[in-house]
Amino acid sequence: MNDDNLGTSRDELLRFSRQRSINDSEIHDKFVESFRSKRRCVTVEPLMLMYVVILYLQMTVMGQYVYYRVGKDLNLTTNGNLAYVCNRNVTGGSEKEKTDKLQEIYTYNTMFIQLSSSIFTILTAPFYSVFSDRFGRKLMFILPGGGAFVKSVIEILIIVYEWPLYIFVITEGFYGLFGGFNFATSLSYSYIADISTQKERTKRMGIMGVLMGLGALLVSLVSGIWIKYRNYKEPYIFTGVVALLCFLYPIFLLKEPPKINDPKKTIISPIEQMKSIVKVYWDKPKEYRALLILVFVLFNFYYVSEMSGLSLSGTYLMSYPICMDTIQLSIFGASNMLALNLGIGITIIFLSKFFSDLFLVFFCLLSGIAYLLQMAFAVSVTQVYIAAASNLFSFSAFPFIRGYMSKRMGPNEQGALFGGLALSETVCGAITKVITIYFYRETFRIFHGMVYLLLTGFSVIACVLILFALPIDRKLKAEEAVINIS
Repeated sequence: MNDDNLGTSRDELLRFSRQRSINDSEIHDKFVESFRSKRRCVTVEPLMLMYVVILYLQMTVMGQYVYYRVGKDLNLTTNGNLAYVCNRNVTGGSEKEKTDKLQEIYTYNTMFIQLSSSIFTILTAPFYSVFSDRFGRKLMFILPGGGAFVKSVIEILIIVYEWPLYIFVITEGFYGLFGGFNFATSLSYSYIADISTQKERTKRMGIMGVLMGLGALLVSLVSGIWIKYRNYKEPYIFTGVVALLCFLYPIFLLKEPPKINDPKKTIISPIEQMKSIVKVYWDKPKEYRALLILVFVLFNFYYVSEMSGLSLSGTYLMSYPICMDTIQLSIFGASNMLALNLGIGITIIFLSKFFSDLFLVFFCLLSGIAYLLQMAFAVSVTQVYIAAASNLFSFSAFPFIRGYMSKRMGPNEQGALFGGLALSETVCGAITKVITIYFYRETFRIFHGMVYLLLTGFSVIACVLILFALPIDRKLKAEEAVINIS
């Protein structure tokens, strides 16, 4: 659409509203109902649950294992075969210096492992998402499943034979070439958008968010116990089996969703794909465009703060002055995930009946800010749990943002939308995770919680942006209501 040829803003809105009502709602919903009536649909949520189990269990075990290996080189271990646990009662001396050195080397290794995965995911995930519009969601799901299986096998060998830690950098980069977790996530949201009506879409995405949280909760419950009383190898063997199931699930169980447009017309050129990601925003009337761009930008700022805080929490809680051991980390992780799932359930089942999507996002952002601020100043395990309680609604923002944006896109724009979100998540995540790890490495001696103050700043920016988005959303909804009545 060219704004110069559309006349007044109200005429522009009228045409767009009518087109969106016909194409996005009526036509797409009819295809969905037809698809459901013809076959029993085995959906994508169980597959995403398995991917979450792989991600969180491997992330937890790898973090503990790298911490153990680095500590072993410094003669800092627990019972000779577990990651070192600091003594919170010791505030200085040689033990504190050694622990600080352990933190420095560990964060250095972690930074490169995460950067490797992110760089290669940036090069693949968004393009694979758009490919799925042409070649089908089902076929493209095979990529991250196969990559996760090969990665798991190699990382089992790293643990068994104590290969050098830099091989983790190679395996994570390899997984990124297959799209990684971000691609699996964007593909799952595209699939849900394909098989759900506009009315139920946010709810379906929220349910998937709950399932993903349950997967993380289960992992948190068992990972610490598994590591402490068994070894690092067995959890990885388990994730290898789950990764094989992720590879087989789409082949034998997943059904290809309905297509409204001719898939052969889907763009393949990488340059054209990048244009399509931009076009889903740019080809909207000015007010819709401004609103969607605001939501997109605040999504990225908030994603950065929440995901960076999550990935850093293990390192943060194992160091002074909190000094959690493996079991304490496991219990805390499970409690935190339980709270997050409870929050998602409350917002979807109850609060969504009374408040708009964007208002709920604003409410969730405030919850996240409260958590980050309390984590910055926490000096005991009790204070960390109090912070986690205030984190109840923080993750609920993500399904509401994705659902809100998806409902404002056409059926043929879902792959580009979620591919663009995957690209932005990966780029922002790669840059900020490295920055936050480096920032923590340089500042934890000055003030332990300074990195969480930095992350709070990102969430505050997102909160300010949504204050601009809310009145635009109310205005457009009011004008749409007038148009629908007329």
